[in-house]
Amino acid sequence: MRATAYAPSTFQQAIYDWIQTGEGSAVIIAMAGSGKTSTLIDGLRYRPADQAARLFAFNTEIANELKARTVGMRGVAASTLHAAGYGALCQKLGMQKIPVLKGQSKSRAICWDWLSRRDAYRYTPFLCELVSLAKGAGVGALLPDEVPEWRALIRHHDLTLDDVRPSEYADVETYAIGLARELLLRTITAAEDDFQIDFDDMLYLPLFWDLILPRSLWVCLDEAQDTNPVRRALVQRSLALGGRLVSVGDSHQSIFGFTGASIDAIDRIIETFHATTLPLSICYRCARAIVEAAQAIVPDILPADDADPGEVLWLPVQQGLAELGPQDVILCRNTAPLVRAAYWLIAHQIGCRILGKEIGTGLVKLVEQMHAETLDQLERELYDYRDQQTAKLRARGESGHAATLDDRVSCIQTVINNLPREAHTVPALKAELIRLFEDQNTGVLTLSTIHKAKGKEWPTVAILQPELMPSPWATQAWERQQETNLRYVAITRARERLIWLNGKLEE
Repeated sequence: MRATAYAPSTFQQAIYDWIQTGEGSAVIIAMAGSGKTSTLIDGLRYRPADQAARLFAFNTEIANELKARTVGMRGVAASTLHAAGYGALCQKLGMQKIPVLKGQSKSRAICWDWLSRRDAYRYTPFLCELVSLAKGAGVGALLPDEVPEWRALIRHHDLTLDDVRPSEYADVETYAIGLARELLLRTITAAEDDFQIDFDDMLYLPLFWDLILPRSLWVCLDEAQDTNPVRRALVQRSLALGGRLVSVGDSHQSIFGFTGASIDAIDRIIETFHATTLPLSICYRCARAIVEAAQAIVPDILPADDADPGEVLWLPVQQGLAELGPQDVILCRNTAPLVRAAYWLIAHQIGCRILGKEIGTGLVKLVEQMHAETLDQLERELYDYRDQQTAKLRARGESGHAATLDDRVSCIQTVINNLPREAHTVPALKAELIRLFEDQNTGVLTLSTIHKAKGKEWPTVAILQPELMPSPWATQAWERQQETNLRYVAITRARERLIWLNGKLEE
């Protein structure tokens, strides 16, 4: 049976043959730009026509793309795993539709309603983050709700308790874990009694309540390297007896370990489903020179036979920035250098935007946390706060959070330095932070962290301050591997030209 309008590569044909005549499940190891989505969709045309297939996308944007590209394909449905879990929850709770609370607002509200004022101030951020990670790991559903499991999450993610005097409790961390375990139970009760659910609940509660999900003989999982234990468990529940899983991912593009994604997700899937591995190695996105740059990190990635030569350049930072157009992007490991670059571009009449509306919102919250009335006071409070917290974090070996805090303070300082004299106020600073990170601006040069750029591509990619990779704060083995992955992801966002920018922009 002919499924495609093009001549498939030997890698693609092997996948199609496996779907048509093979057995069991498979993990497709898809290099960056290898046409994994097209290959996955075309491959489903080789399955028996009477067998239904379910495609699971990592986010709603990708799910909508899959839906559009599978229109007319009989028996094929696409959604996120969150949507599958949401459907099961609506059925369990007897509701046609349940409002979904954003972020950690549900857990925060419970903390402030339940804890003493002192404990709410001291523990709420820590508890909300820890419970979110616990739900992603399946504590209480896939793993026992026991102190060692909670402590392992704290260690792995370098979570820290801010502004707590250890002398007040014999073991502050154990006390906090007790609060977290109680908070987890209270979030479950709030879902069952008051129909309060958030995005974590949509994946966690179907497992905790042992709910039934619709099952298909074919289940396709995209971005497998970014899955956590509860996502993989829901995939298992969606696969019919005797069904086959087609999972697509690349461990070299795993960069979201800090959010709870398993750094060994691909290996876990192979082990759980006894899966065959099938390579998809040809990069159709990137020019030959860019693929060669990526091969220094991932030797298995290959250029297409008809790939353009492309080019990789090392340029002084100001020269490189001046060569970019509105269709291009500037990527960086950290946010603060992007803010400095944005002001340099604005000063040179080059329109730009920084991706990440939520980043601007987070910076505004940090400003508000200082309770400063003037910018001079704000700067003093920010640097005192940074120094105190960094000392604590370093003493505990929690380097990742220290690096993030330092980057955020540097961002705010850069914006303060660039405020007009007549707008040197805290309200003006907050407004400028929101404006800089407004995602809706179009037709201008884009600046983005590498994390935000995942899944995207541009004709020219300029990498600002490449020496920031690996981060000096990455101390654990898995953190260092993710730093290497970040460099690979950054390189493979470029289609035609890759520019390494030498030097720093001074404020």
